[in-house]
Amino acid sequence: MAGSDEVNRNECKTVVPLHTWVLISNFKLSYNILRRADGTFERDLGEYLDRRVPANARPLEGVSSFDHIIDQSVGLEVRIYRAAAEGDAEEGAAAVTRPILEFLTDAPATEPFPVIIFFHGGSFVHSSASSTIYDSLCRRFVKLSKGVVVSVNYRRAPEHRYPCAYDDGWTALKWVMSQPFMRSGGDAQARVFLSGDSSGGNIAHHVAVRAADEGVKTVVPLHTWVLISNFKLSYNILRRADGTFERDLGEYLDRRVPANARPLEGVSSFDHIIDQSVGLEVRIYRAAAEGDAEEGAAAVTRPILEFLTDAPATEPFPVIIFFHGGSFVHSSASSTIYDSLCRRFVKLSKGVVVSVNYRRAPEHRYPCAYDDGWTALKWVMSQPFMRSGGDAQARVFLSGDSSGGNIGHHVAVRADDEGVKAYLPEDADRDHPACNPFGPNARRLGGLPFAKSLIIVSGLDLTCDRQLAYADALREDGHHVKVVQCENATVGFYLLPNTVHYHEVMEEISDFLNANLYY
Repeated sequence: MAGSDEVNRNECKTVVPLHTWVLISNFKLSYNILRRADGTFERDLGEYLDRRVPANARPLEGVSSFDHIIDQSVGLEVRIYRAAAEGDAEEGAAAVTRPILEFLTDAPATEPFPVIIFFHGGSFVHSSASSTIYDSLCRRFVKLSKGVVVSVNYRRAPEHRYPCAYDDGWTALKWVMSQPFMRSGGDAQARVFLSGDSSGGNIAHHVAVRAADEGVKTVVPLHTWVLISNFKLSYNILRRADGTFERDLGEYLDRRVPANARPLEGVSSFDHIIDQSVGLEVRIYRAAAEGDAEEGAAAVTRPILEFLTDAPATEPFPVIIFFHGGSFVHSSASSTIYDSLCRRFVKLSKGVVVSVNYRRAPEHRYPCAYDDGWTALKWVMSQPFMRSGGDAQARVFLSGDSSGGNIGHHVAVRADDEGVKAYLPEDADRDHPACNPFGPNARRLGGLPFAKSLIIVSGLDLTCDRQLAYADALREDGHHVKVVQCENATVGFYLLPNTVHYHEVMEEISDFLNANLYY
């Protein structure tokens, strides 16, 4: 019987930035530096830049760890974390070897404990189990769960393409299930929880599916999935039963503000048509320049003309291309809430914001909005005044809210597909089951003994369509899902213990682990 629990954390405040980015990897910057144009990866430089820590059999903050090879044929290694045992604080070689040997030869424990199998993130191509952020996270999981964490150093793309990472995950699960020292409780079973961050969450899903096929009992996963739709209420009021839209009423109800070349709270803005053939307009925001406060017509025209004819700036600055929300059918770049948001982005980023007034449905159906987004990106990249830094390049960030995030995603896919190409088979597209677990080419899980799932929803993660669809599809197939929504949290917030969300979600994880120690 399917089950569903929802916890909403909307009332919680966050200390992370407001900004909404399309590409959700925590390592996007390093990934852009390290990838090559042909889809391969600067492996040596990547390994050099990755901050790593060795395993530590001597307890560190009450947790000890050690590395262990579980498959010699492919060199598959795991890092095992556990609460420090008596004698772990000894000095000399015995402090390193004896606790490990004793642990590896232990009989099943009487008291049940969880075993969390964790898969690190990194777009399938970088980072590792020994990366500092993941080592720290796994130590927190041990202290939180009072159990054991097995962090898998799976093989990475592009040297090892699909399905190598899934095979390594499956090997790790089988190894854990076969080890007596991983078992606990009166039934002497391994109480396994599959978990992962980013691409690691993808691996956890596919290992869980394989486990369900073969009758292996697990509890899945601690991963971060998403939900955003800011305009649901107005959309329900304004849409017609036949799918069309009350355009006149929508325009009347939409609170809008004009562009203002005279600075407003230190930010000036102006509207500019970039494609006459379809009337595509953008609203450009920038920090107020000297002379922007002049009176008369010069205050409106001169700063705009000077800006549009500027040469590339010496100091680098970001250019944020923003796509407003509105379910593809309502709102605009001049809507008050988006005008205000874009002004905040300028003050936050010290850069330029280009808010795109893309064509809306149902008058302009798919792919008009995507085409307009692509036109906006090409226009920005072609303008000298949008370039900056020693290399005189445009430093573009795609962003959006709700349906605007969807547009940003598809523009990004069109602009940059190397990450997926590096992992998937060479002839595959984004509907390959590895990339889209419930897509048109994937299998459904109805009737399989798929494990219970705890899904942590990070509200500023913009892969909302597929993330939310993942949870919904599990429910539709008759599986128990608990969703914890932190709509004001950003991607990777569980790596930051200085946020309110971190502590609340850790409590949810602890409760989930304790509730599912017994099947």
